[in-house]
Amino acid sequence: GPPTPPSPPCIAAGMVAATLALLLDALVSGTVALPLGGPGRSAVAAAATLRPALAAAFAAAFASKLADTVSSEVGKAYGKTTYLVTSLARVPRGTEGAVSAEGSGAGLGAAAAFAGVTVASGLVSPRAGLVIAAAATAANLFESVLGATLQGRVVWLTNDAVNVIQTCLAACLAGVGVAVVC
Repeated sequence: GPPTPPSPPCIAAGMVAATLALLLDALVSGTVALPLGGPGRSAVAAAATLRPALAAAFAAAFASKLADTVSSEVGKAYGKTTYLVTSLARVPRGTEGAVSAEGSGAGLGAAAAFAGVTVASGLVSPRAGLVIAAAATAANLFESVLGATLQGRVVWLTNDAVNVIQTCLAACLAGVGVAVVC
C-alpha cells in the first residue's frame, strides 16, 4: 500500500534533541541571560566555548533524523536484500531492525550531505562536519539495533521513543566529539 506519513508526535519526537541543543546554545550565547555567576559575569557566558559543540549537536540531531528517514524509505523501496542488523539473517523489507546496502548507503549519503550543508553555511567547521556525519550514521545504526531488539518488546519503547533516543544519541555523540576533536 501507499506509505504512511509520519504522525505529528513522531515528527516532534525526532526534534527533541535539536530543540534542547538550540535552547542551550541560546543560554550559552547570551541570547537568554541567566544571572548564575559572580559580579558582572554569568556562568553561562563563561561557557561560550560550548557553542561549537552545541551547534554540532543541533545539526547531528537533524542529520540523524534525515538519515533514518532516507535509509528507511530507500531500503523499503529499493533494497534488494534486507538483513536483520543484529544477526544478518535475511528478513522481509520493512522489518523493524532490517538494513540493506541501498538504504544504508542512502542514509550515509543523507547524513553526509546535511553535514556538508552545515559546513558550507558556516555553522560548523569542516572537522565538525565529519563528526556530525559520523554521529548521525552511528545513531541511525543504533536505531536499527533498537528496532531489532527492544522496540515492540518494551511497552514504552514506541517508534516515537526510539526516534527521541536516536536523535539524542546523535546530538550527544556529535557534541562530545566536537568538544574532544575540534
